Amino acid sequence: MSFWTRLFGRDKKEEVRKETEEMPPVSTEEEKPSALLMDYKEINMEDEILRSRYIMNCLEQMADATEQIEELEKEYQTVSAYLEDTEKIDKLPAGEKRVIALQAKAIDNLNVDREKYKDKKLILTEEEYRSMYRMEEEAPEAIEKLKEAENYQELVRQDLQKLEGEKQAFLYRRHEAQTGLENLRGMAVICSFAVAACFLVLLILQFGFDLEVKVGYILTTFTAAVTLLLLYIKYQDALRESRIMSNSINKIILLQNKVKIRYVNNTNLLEYLHVKYHVDSSAALEKLWKGYNQEKEVRERMRRTEENLDYHESELVEMLKECKLFDPMIWIHRAVALYNPKEMVEVRHDLILQRQKLRKQMEFNKETADRAESIIGEIVGDYPAYANEILKMVSDFHEKKDKK
Repeated sequence: MSFWTRLFGRDKKEEVRKETEEMPPVSTEEEKPSALLMDYKEINMEDEILRSRYIMNCLEQMADATEQIEELEKEYQTVSAYLEDTEKIDKLPAGEKRVIALQAKAIDNLNVDREKYKDKKLILTEEEYRSMYRMEEEAPEAIEKLKEAENYQELVRQDLQKLEGEKQAFLYRRHEAQTGLENLRGMAVICSFAVAACFLVLLILQFGFDLEVKVGYILTTFTAAVTLLLLYIKYQDALRESRIMSNSINKIILLQNKVKIRYVNNTNLLEYLHVKYHVDSSAALEKLWKGYNQEKEVRERMRRTEENLDYHESELVEMLKECKLFDPMIWIHRAVALYNPKEMVEVRHDLILQRQKLRKQMEFNKETADRAESIIGEIVGDYPAYANEILKMVSDFHEKKDKK
């Protein structure tokens, strides 16, 4: 469906099918997409610069959300494939399952034997070691991912604080400028009355006492002119300052909206990585990884045990390849689940939880894109005089994205 059809004639697609497995909903507080978009009715849409800036901000939010969805869908498909593999294994004939279970049991027993060679002073618990063993190949990348996400989270938080500080400063300056305008208007009124009073006194002196007051008229007129000129200059400066601050505040709010979306996306990513790797920080995962490597050096002394383990693992992979699984190799690290139904339930539970987190991120980004798209449509409807200009911006933006 083209971008134009989505914007002005969207067909309602069938909602993503619900999970067949009964799982408790994952609930985390986060900002809704609608809260991240400034109401366009609060912006002067007659101003071409503000209008273009707002439309471009909506388009960029749509593009960012779409890119996020594409990346998340790939991960979602991978997790779904693993989940489908658990269903395929459950549906295998009893004979095949028994043979696979024997191989898996042998693998697990060899793993247990290998554990016995460990030093008595264990760095990791058995559960931690098994967890790191399952994610051995991806642990370095996982640590880097977590570090990058945590560092980015801190940078985004600092950006939000900085933007909020700048916004408050601009609000204060605008308030000061508006207060100055009111004071200058009051001073102008007072000066006008003072000049009128001076002229009245001069008239009384001229006609009542027959005095020569020509110099008084000149001085009064000159003083009044200079005073009013200075007040006018100050008034224009304060008015200009107020307008500049208002435009700066609008710009800061638009930037805040964009940064908040990045913050929410990164928060969701961190939550997903914490669930996926069963840690609460990159430091914790790095500590586990270092401990795992130390223990692995000791375990490498078990040459014969390792040889037997390799043999049974190869046999298991060949059996699972015949079952047309998405990734037979992964089950080497989940061997217990192949003969222990409770462990298989835990594996499925973990995969479903990962998929829920991914779906939550995709739904958030879809809502963000839909909200931005809806706002553009509303602006076109509310401001038909700028419809062609807005549609051209949309078309140009869409063409640039297609060329990349």
